Amino acid sequence: MKRRWYPLALLLALALSLTACQVEFIPHGQPENNGSTTIDTPPLPGGDNDPVDVTDPVGGDEDPSGGNTDYTMEKYRRYLSGQWIAVEGEVEGDRYKMEEVGMTVTLEFQEADGVTEDGRGTWSMGAWYEYTNKYGDYEKLDGLSVKFLEGPMYYGCGNDEWYAELVGGPENVEYTVTVIDNNYLEMHRHVEDSYVVWVVYCERADGQWIED
Repeated sequence: MKRRWYPLALLLALALSLTACQVEFIPHGQPENNGSTTIDTPPLPGGDNDPVDVTDPVGGDEDPSGGNTDYTMEKYRRYLSGQWIAVEGEVEGDRYKMEEVGMTVTLEFQEADGVTEDGRGTWSMGAWYEYTNKYGDYEKLDGLSVKFLEGPMYYGCGNDEWYAELVGGPENVEYTVTVIDNNYLEMHRHVEDSYVVWVVYCERADGQWIED
């Protein structure tokens, strides 16, 4: 299938809030005109006039993802583990190369295991997210909890077995991820009450290939 590439010039509004452990930038959701193509950038939580509500990740210095004694979904951690680098993005069907528009997205997933007070084994996973663009805008989310869910992330998704939600970021913003064919990560960023979904396509930073 041939891909149709649209030239993009994403102008993202700066919304920086400083806390003790993170700096947040949430791209706004106003249309940007790029000659013959108009796109929507990822929307700002609470609208353009409301301040961004930034909270520390759930759990503080403790294990951000808690512990899970149900091992049904544990097997999927191996597909997420490690660092991922975004290579392409998409807004409302307009797909573009991240390098060409001056954007970067890095995702890192780490596994954690432990034991409960009653001696049962537990497993968990944490995530770290970082975004930059050529205008100096920046978003960083540390120690997100990774919640695995059964089924496809969306209708027609190439992975119909599982996906994961990244929990503990800004309010009203949902981050979900899945891995296609074991080696291609797809992330969706969606703001509550908005129809716009920002899609990011990533490859493994180390170039490793997982075979079943």
